[in-house]
Amino acid sequence: MRTLCVLICLAVTASVSTAQSLAEIAEKEKERRRKLPASKVIRDQDLATAQGNVSVTGSEAEPESIDTAPTPAAPVRRIL
Repeated sequence: MRTLCVLICLAVTASVSTAQSLAEIAEKEKERRRKLPASKVIRDQDLATAQGNVSVTGSEAEPESIDTAPTPAAPVRRIL
């Protein structure tokens, strides 16, 4: 019974100390995020007025036809 009480006390103490350290970590994270530069949000209106060219490398792929489609594999013969 005494051992159980000691374990419960240790668990409660550990959870309280963890909660305090989590609060400290959260505060540090808030401070770190305040120091970061603001991110830019791109909206649909920004894309509609954007100008520029699209650069594509490589050649245009040809669509597959029935003649160029891969043939299915031959059935496997079982040897008993």
